[in-house]
Amino acid sequence: MAEDEAQLSPPESLLQLIDNLARFHREHEEYYSQAPLRQAGELQAWSRALKTLADRWSMVGVGQQTSA
Repeated sequence: MAEDEAQLSPPESLLQLIDNLARFHREHEEYYSQAPLRQAGELQAWSRALKTLADRWSMVGVGQQTSA
């Protein structure tokens, strides 16, 4: 009976390998599920800055001096 159980259970090194793979895969998926949201926030911030500059440039004439 003990021999049958030993043959059915995988070796300890294989179990450690599977555990390691599962852990790193979980961390990988967590990062890549959050990365698009973070990138969208950064893109939105850049977009707001560029729109603000565009509004400012549309109000200031070519020959106008804006500072002393």
